[in-house]
Amino acid sequence: MSQAITFASTCPHCKRDQPQDGFTVADLLRLLDGGYPIEGYCVFCDKFWPIKLQERVRLGELVAACHRDSLPPEDNDQPTLPQSD
Repeated sequence: MSQAITFASTCPHCKRDQPQDGFTVADLLRLLDGGYPIEGYCVFCDKFWPIKLQERVRLGELVAACHRDSLPPEDNDQPTLPQSD
C-alpha cells in the first residue's frame, strides 16, 4: 500500500492547479480516516493550505479505488470444487 498518488489542488493565493505528489495511499488513508487535514503546497507562492472539502471527497474516492484494487480477492471470490457426497 505504499503506492504514490498524485492529485491536483488549487492554490488559494495564485489560483493555479498544483500537483501534490508527496503522499502514498497509506498516508492518505490515515489522514482521511483520522479526519486530519490534508495540505496542498504551491511551488510558486511557497505556501501551504488545507485542501477544500470537494477536493477531499474526490481524493477519498481515488484512494478508495486504489485501495480496493490493491486488496487480495476475498475467499468467497475464489473458485471452489464441488463437494462429493
